[in-house]
Amino acid sequence: MVRAAALLAAGVAALLAPGLSSAYGWPIKPFDQEHAIRGAFDDPRLGLGVGGVLQSSFHFGIDISAPNGTPVYAVAAGTVFNYPDAVTVHQPDGREFAYWHVVSAASEHSHVSSGELIGYVRFPWGHVHFAEREHNTYLNPLRPGGLEPFTDDTPPVVGDIDVAQQNGRLIATASAYDTPPIAPPPPWQDARWAPALLRWRLIRNGSEVLPWQTAADFSTWHKPSEYDLIYAPGTVQNRPLAPGKYVFWLTRGLDTQTFPDGTYELEVAASDTRDNTGTASINFTIANTKPQDHPLRGTASEPPTRRCRDSRRTTAHLGRSSRLNLARGALPRCACAQSYRATSTRSRRLACWANSRAACGVSAWRDVAARSASTCTGRIVSPAWR
Repeated sequence: MVRAAALLAAGVAALLAPGLSSAYGWPIKPFDQEHAIRGAFDDPRLGLGVGGVLQSSFHFGIDISAPNGTPVYAVAAGTVFNYPDAVTVHQPDGREFAYWHVVSAASEHSHVSSGELIGYVRFPWGHVHFAEREHNTYLNPLRPGGLEPFTDDTPPVVGDIDVAQQNGRLIATASAYDTPPIAPPPPWQDARWAPALLRWRLIRNGSEVLPWQTAADFSTWHKPSEYDLIYAPGTVQNRPLAPGKYVFWLTRGLDTQTFPDGTYELEVAASDTRDNTGTASINFTIANTKPQDHPLRGTASEPPTRRCRDSRRTTAHLGRSSRLNLARGALPRCACAQSYRATSTRSRRLACWANSRAACGVSAWRDVAARSASTCTGRIVSPAWR
């Protein structure tokens, strides 16, 4: 067990190693003291874009809590470039530090030194969005060798693990989050961070049969086009007085026919930038010999069935034949999507998502993930349940 923990820690350290540039202090005073952070690197972001279309993206920096009007200082020397809501400081080697939601106090193209005033926190943001870019990509400022001092002694939490088998393929998701070492001020005191690294593996009879697979590596920023490859339906970003929920794809189609039938353990490990690691696992059964698709029941307790608040939109409205077809997985893809909340288990609902996402369109799924629908009718079924 000690050897396994050591190997896991070594693997985490190796994956979090990129971008070990020289360390720097905090952009608000005191520079040598850790401050509260309410938004972490690569957290999910859901918002309306051009034309009112819902857009999903990754947070490309960290949100350092600070009262409006707080002075903001350069963490490193460089040339100033001013933007409507940001100040950036460029260095000759291509490295760049960006300070968003800041009213500039520095002249365009002027040279600033480390610790020199560059602006003030803009009303009503109440934080500095701090970002570091190197070689055309953003880096996690909380990595070792980045923003210092920074300490984190608590491991991330792995929550629900959902598993389903369909047509000889394994579909699995897991929820995970990290808690800030310093609680942000209200109304963000319950904010959660995305873990820096999420991995999973398969174990049978105490032996590893599938080595650690990386589900999410947040050492660098991910493009919006990768959002649906990493975050799964049900993901919600932090809001005031409402902590976020981060659901990650582990696998969307592992071929189970390469594994003998039997009971397996799926272990999930979530790590932060300081190698603190939280784990959880669930047992499930692979049964390739059975012709019909079926949910894989885990030994962990099943969460209560969640239904639409409108009690009329449950399996009762489908009719007996539709319910039977739904149970067999025989409904058309979009019909399956419309009946998503009516299914009886989370594992079958998960399979339904995977089958029907392409047919019903990405925007529809993002509407569900953002809880933007208000009723249990229409092309997509509302996520009004909690």
